[in-house]
Amino acid sequence: MAAMIWSGLSCPVLSGFIGLFVGDTLLFASMNVIGPRRASILFATNAAMAAGLAALLFGEVVTLTMVAAIACVTVGVMLAIFFGKNRDNQHRWEMNRGLLSVGVGLGVLAALAQAVGSLAAKPALVNGGDPMVAAAIRLGCAALCHSLFRLVRPTMTKCHERLSLRDLGWVCLSSFNAMALGMTLLMFALANGDVGWVSVLSSTAPIMTLPMLWIVFRQAPPAGAWGGALLTVVGTAVILMKI
Repeated sequence: MAAMIWSGLSCPVLSGFIGLFVGDTLLFASMNVIGPRRASILFATNAAMAAGLAALLFGEVVTLTMVAAIACVTVGVMLAIFFGKNRDNQHRWEMNRGLLSVGVGLGVLAALAQAVGSLAAKPALVNGGDPMVAAAIRLGCAALCHSLFRLVRPTMTKCHERLSLRDLGWVCLSSFNAMALGMTLLMFALANGDVGWVSVLSSTAPIMTLPMLWIVFRQAPPAGAWGGALLTVVGTAVILMKI
């Protein structure tokens, strides 16, 4: 009985540790060095990584059409993020705060951790696991790991600037949207579909942020960003038609 329970828990726990604790920590570290826009470009590669690993580990069929669609989505997302900055935009989010190579390395590792985290959750869901429970276990594991890391390395996790109530509110809203709601929906998607195309579809989030960037920077994103968005839409449409 204990073995069966652990078998059902081990996959979400591993997924939470690798995908949320390691992956998101590395992503935020990358953002801190090279900014959110450039870190997101690197993080967008997680979809292609997940699709490739799923084909190797789970035998998911990836046709040439699907490869082309995945490439369209991935390149489109990267183009949209790459061209998401106007030349005269000197916002502090665009500044480098360390070595470029370090920021790039952290971003690539974050993408790989995200891909592996999605793969780790799949076996439990395929075997009849409840997506809601799996999401709760993943989030609980990540929260526990962050709490332990805080105790072990307090200097590394110390907040260097006082967090205002407004910023705290934004953090809580982000946590609810991305971690609670978004990751729960991701578990439901993985329970009912292939890791490859689920990861690709979930990677289109940066396209949805283009209107938000328009509001924040009060400037319309360049034509290249909209071109990347169009390419992503085309790739997404092909994937949906093949599902």
